[in-house]
Amino acid sequence: MRAAAAIAAVMVLAGCTTTRIVTTAVPLAERIPSDLRTCLDEPGAPDPDTATQADFVAWTARLRDAGADCRAKVGAIDELTRS
Repeated sequence: MRAAAAIAAVMVLAGCTTTRIVTTAVPLAERIPSDLRTCLDEPGAPDPDTATQADFVAWTARLRDAGADCRAKVGAIDELTRS
């Protein structure tokens, strides 16, 4: 009878134990790929005294591309940080 009571007591006490799960947070900087941390450089403006209209059109296109690159990377970082 004592053995049965001892087994019952052990089972009851064993049910009260908890398992601790330890997780390590990954810093945000490590979750963001390095290629998303920099944008294309803004192109320098052509010299207004010597540049042609074609120079300004090409510069405008490069400027637009640099902006689009940066917006795409910011959007990708936003997606990463929401998860």
